[in-house]
Parts: sequence; C-alpha cells; structure tokens
Amino acid sequence: MTTANPLSLEHMVNKVLNPATSGKEEFNVFETQFILETLKHVVGHDLYNNVINKYQIQHINDPGNHLNVNDLRALMIGISTNTSANDLASNQELRNFLENNQVNISQLAKEQRQELAKHMDKTALKKKNPLVGFCLRVGKAITDVAVKANDLKDAFAGVQINKAFEEDIKTVATMHYSNTYTAGYQENGIAKGISSPEIANVMTEPDERKKLASGLYLATDLAYRNLNQGSVIPVLDDDGQNRLYRVHNIANDKGLVCTALIPYEPGNQLDVKILFRGTHSGASASVDLETTGAGSKTMRDNRIKLLDEVNKIVGDLQASQPGSSISLSIQGHSLGGAFAERFTSEVHQAIYHANSQGGTLSTEQIQQAAQNQDLYQGDDAHRERTKMVTNVQERVALNNREMQGKDYSALSNLSKINTTSANSARLNSIEAYVGEGFIALNQSSPSAPQQSLNYFKARGDWVSQAGMKNLGSGFGPNSQVDVALLRKHTDYGVSNIHPILGHCDHPLMRYHDKSEQAPRFDYLTNHANGAELKSGLTSGRTLPRVAQKLYGKTPQAIIEPITWAKKQIAKVRGKDPIMVKGFNIQTEAQKQEAKQNDPTKRRP
Repeated sequence: MTTANPLSLEHMVNKVLNPATSGKEEFNVFETQFILETLKHVVGHDLYNNVINKYQIQHINDPGNHLNVNDLRALMIGISTNTSANDLASNQELRNFLENNQVNISQLAKEQRQELAKHMDKTALKKKNPLVGFCLRVGKAITDVAVKANDLKDAFAGVQINKAFEEDIKTVATMHYSNTYTAGYQENGIAKGISSPEIANVMTEPDERKKLASGLYLATDLAYRNLNQGSVIPVLDDDGQNRLYRVHNIANDKGLVCTALIPYEPGNQLDVKILFRGTHSGASASVDLETTGAGSKTMRDNRIKLLDEVNKIVGDLQASQPGSSISLSIQGHSLGGAFAERFTSEVHQAIYHANSQGGTLSTEQIQQAAQNQDLYQGDDAHRERTKMVTNVQERVALNNREMQGKDYSALSNLSKINTTSANSARLNSIEAYVGEGFIALNQSSPSAPQQSLNYFKARGDWVSQAGMKNLGSGFGPNSQVDVALLRKHTDYGVSNIHPILGHCDHPLMRYHDKSEQAPRFDYLTNHANGAELKSGLTSGRTLPRVAQKLYGKTPQAIIEPITWAKKQIAKVRGKDPIMVKGFNIQTEAQKQEAKQNDPTKRRP
C-alpha cells in the first residue's frame, strides 16, 4: 500500500481543496516555500504574479511566512478565473493542472460563495439608516424563503462585494452553477431544470431544451458576473457541452454592460456569444426609464460602436478559422433582454447595409419580403405592413448616413444568429417593425444567416409587459425565421414582481412558489402555435394597452429634457435632429486606448 507524498504539490492542493480542512490551518515555512515555488513553476510566473497582485496577497511571498489554507484557496480560484489565452497556449502544465482540479476548485468556490452570502446579509442588516435598514430586512425576509442551498446568485439585500477575490469566487461559483442547467440534473433524486417532466413534456426535442437552457444560463447568470478580460473560461454551450471561451469585455459604461465570449479552441462549434447585462446599478436603472422603451436611447446612441466591435470579433475569428461556419448568439435578461432584441435588429440592419452597398429600398421590395416571410397576418396585416414599410425606409436612409464607409461583411457571412431573451422589457412598435422588416429582407437572400428568436416569460412579470411587443412576434408559420416562447405558470404570491422573479430565481426551477406546487410550462412556436405565440409576445395582462401606448409616447421634453433641448438647438442650426447623441458609452477598447495615450494613467 502506497501513501501520497506529503511534500508534493498534488498532496498540498488536495488538502487545500478538501472542504473538511480548516481555512486557517497553516503550512510550515518549508512547506510554504515548496508550494509557492512549485506552483509558480507550474502556472507560470506572469499568471502567478498577476493573481497575488490582484488579490493583494503579496505577503505570502515574504521569507519566513507561514501560508494558511485560505491563502492557497485564493490562489487556486485566482488561477482558475484569471488564466488567459496566452497562459494556456504557452503552458501545457497549467492546462493539465486546471483540468485535474477545476471541478474541486468550482465546488470550493460554491461553498465559499455561500459563506459570503451569509456575510453579506449580516453586513446589510447593520445599516444605520432606518429606511435603508427596513428595506434590507424586507429583502432578506424574501431571500430567506427564496434562496435554496444551491442558489449561488447575489442575495436580494443588494450589498455588492467589490474585492477582487470575492468577485472571482462569485464568478467561479456561477460557472459551477451551470450544472443545474444541464441535462440529467437532479435534486434529491428528482429531475430538475430541462430534465424535469414539466419541461420535457412541452419541449419534446432534447436539442431545443439544451439550446434554451444554455441561453438562459448565459443571460440570467453569467451576464451578471464581472468576467476578467482575456481570461479563458468553460461555458455551457447550446448542445449541453462545456467548451472553453475567451472573455472580451466590449463595454461597461453608463448602465450598458456587454461582454463577448469567443471560441478558444477550433472545432465544429464556433459560436460567438454576446451577453447584455440587465438592471444592476443606478445607471442601468435610469436606462430602464428611457422614454421609448428600456435601453432604446442607449442602443440608438451607441449602436455603431457595438456593431464595429462585434464585426471585428467575428471577422478575426473568420480569418483565423477559414472555411469554418461561424454563428452569433445574443443573450440578455430584463434590461439585457431588451438590449439583446435591439442589438439583433441592429445586426440585421448592418448585414442589409453590407449587402445593399447603401442603396435605396422600394415599397414593393419590402412588401415582397414581408410576404415571403409570412410577416403580419390577420385583420390588421395591411396596417402593420404599411407602418413597417415607412419605418424601414426611414431607417435605411439613416443607416446610409451613419454606416457610410463601414464594412460589415463579417456579419453578413455568419451562418446563423440565435437570440435568447428572458423576462425582457419589450420594444415599442416602431423598433419591432424595423427589426422584423430587416430580418425579412435579409432572409430573402440564400446566403443570409438563419435567425432564431427564443423567449422565456413568467406569468405576471410586470416588466415583461412594458412596451408593445417582442421582436419576431409578426412572423407566421411559413417563415424561415424560428420564434419560440417558453412560458412559466405558477403561483408566486406577493413576491410576483420582476426584481425577485428574474434577478434571484433560476428560471427553469421552482424557488419562489409559495403553493409548493410544481410549475406548469407551455411552449409555443410560430410554426405550430402562431396566433397564441403572437398574443404571448404582444399582449400584457399587468399593464393595459393604453398604458403601454403612453409608455412609448411620454413627451421627451419631460423625461429627457437635455436630449430634447439638444434636438431643438440642432433644428434651429439646420442640422439633422436624429443625429443628436446623448449618452455615448466608451467601449473597453476606447478606454484602453485613452489610457495608453495618457501618460498619467500608464503603469510604471
């Protein structure tokens, strides 16, 4: 019988990752020096130094210092979530180390995340302001009922942890949380998530369930994490497999957070994923209140920047993988869901601009595209098509100005576009007409990317009722565009409000149902349930239709006085008021460029 060598990195790591090991247990000086030197050799000096500097744990390198288990746990989690593409490409030992320990590191992060959640609650309830304290206590009371042992998301109390180590714990724990979205997942021997009978009975195709589960995980969980720029992380793909993706943070400014996940390894599955974060801060809350719908103005002001970034990402991948089929997935939840729908429309506008070379568009061409794609049926079809034609022609004229000189050929060469939107604040009718019109126009080309639109909604979610409709609700059963809606029916009692339902709940599971009854789902598609699907994506039970119209027609002079004033000044000066910009974001690329050009912000 052989025993493990007590002075080996494997033995030390196993000891550290063992949940039974006390976090404060110390290694002696000799063991500490051995661990650090061996670990530095295995993972590489650059990654090792990056982690200890980021976590401000330089003291572990001091001569004569005793390393405790928590210090090494921090290093393990830091290595897991800060490993970059360059680190992996140049270091096979690092790759082997992560493959051998990733599961245990994720489990460790899950347990530490739960400890942090308890600490967050205690910290929150110490707030001295009586009103704040009352609100936090109410939030905690709801959270205590809502959050199960495996729910790793932030407590509703809303206390944010900003320390680098704790943020990375949350990220690794969230990646571990993807297990609850995979096929075959069980709790106490009972099938849950996409494997539950409630969902399997309505979504009979396993591939459809895997695709939706991946989209919901990315939209409602991973999009809310501050992923480290350039790091390589395992991501749940739409076939139920975990694959490595490289993180590229496109923007985090003025309430708009957009992250790209780029396939790291060549293979059959080359899908660029674009994640939009939902409401998460005061700045994003103001974006929710934009006059013409949540995120409308922010997307309008920044669409070209976002399109340029995503077009470059797709183009670089096409150049590095010539001949490969490359797709684009766009995911978002809440405000992020509205962004995802709007950006899907913008991508199709860019594709049309690339294919038309800035040409004009006749009424007959748009009408023919609508007919070919079975767009708008029923008694109000003529009225809807007329509005759609007008709005599309106006947008073509605007795009010919704003996209002049832009080359969006990379986007036009995509094989398919998949959009997943969960509990999304809807679009106003104009934006929906524009998006659907351009999708229909692009589908008339045999080389156009196939578009699918996937929605998740829960009964009574009032945010999902704001606005007029969801993108794609106008496509009928004979369209090439696939539109699907998974709808959840359950009794949520007094907590039936969007911030609880969407931001703290696993969408496919029952965490807030006070009746203790299994949830009921129905699954609708435009190919099988056209009329019912349209009703589910256009009508609201919480806000009456007149209120929805008022939401989109509130005078801009009242809600956005600064932008309104700018437009009036532009008109007086003879300029196009549509070109007036309000809140322009800075993309991460622009921030880095500004930092490089500013000597005061350069690192020594």
